Amino acid sequence: MGTRYEHMRSASLRRSPTRRQILAGTTGAFVATVGSRVIQPAMAHDASPAASPNVQPDMTGAVHRFQIGSFACLNVSDGASISPDTAGLLFAGSPPEQVAEALGSTGTDPTTLANHHTSTVIDTGDHLVLVDTGFGPGVSPTDGLLPGNLQAEGIAAGDIDLVIITHGHGDHIGGNIDADGNPAYPNARYVMSQEDWDFWTDRPRVEEAIPIPDFRDLLLGFVERQLLPLADRIELIGYGEEIVPGITSIAAQGHTPGHMALLVQSDDEQLWIAGDVALHPINLPFPDLIGLPDVEPERMIETRKRLLGRMAGEGGFATFYHFEPFPGLGHIVAQGETWQWEPVMDGPATPAS
Repeated sequence: MGTRYEHMRSASLRRSPTRRQILAGTTGAFVATVGSRVIQPAMAHDASPAASPNVQPDMTGAVHRFQIGSFACLNVSDGASISPDTAGLLFAGSPPEQVAEALGSTGTDPTTLANHHTSTVIDTGDHLVLVDTGFGPGVSPTDGLLPGNLQAEGIAAGDIDLVIITHGHGDHIGGNIDADGNPAYPNARYVMSQEDWDFWTDRPRVEEAIPIPDFRDLLLGFVERQLLPLADRIELIGYGEEIVPGITSIAAQGHTPGHMALLVQSDDEQLWIAGDVALHPINLPFPDLIGLPDVEPERMIETRKRLLGRMAGEGGFATFYHFEPFPGLGHIVAQGETWQWEPVMDGPATPAS
């Protein structure tokens, strides 16, 4: 493993690519993988597992129950994948030598990184809340599991009365609208930050902020299909607002210009729903690493450090949408000027049978 990282480091020192060049190099592989699934979903279901060098995790039935005060909570998987392209997705905005240092010092094999999509459900007693709706069905053979996993827990789509969207990326909004063009959670009030809605519905601004055409068009496709149809019913809010008693919106801009985290509080216990404030546990000891989807890199780093410091200082559980291992739930521990992730479960990508 050391030889691989030394080669990566020495090769990167011979050139100094711009951030745009780094992103462009990664985007082709990512869009070819995900974009083809969006454009031709039927083909995705016909894909043979043997074609992948990695055994893909089966997140069917992946649900983790936990309690925050009187609130009953679940982390529920929409799916996960393991791919050599995942490292590019997670770290493409950073110089290769910085990525090599982070991977090497943490002993992480970049070819086996798992990218999870984990939503959170909170039952406050008065409201049944879903945070983010996943990729939705038909995008990937390993995703779109959220509705079935909820149903297996006795939660029907009609039972959800509040859907909170942390931000407008496709893997967080892809399950908003069903195949007939109707809200997938028909009895729910949908909530999103005003700032993120304003960004994603302003195409010239998106084009300026995301200069790689293929990646930008992929994201805007999700917005057109899964966000804009909610225009007449979505509630747009600011930060520091109590959405329902015990759940407050938190400013977390950078990953997208209006990214929103949540603070859930009940009976002196609390849960930070951090969304994509960090994309992988490596972002805690190496908070300057930037991913392909991070729209505003400098703001992302500032937000990440501010919120990680607050989470470590104020305590409580934290959950991140993409973290491995499932269920992406744990505690933030300060270590000097950086942080460490302490997961509540430390095991394989697939749930124990």
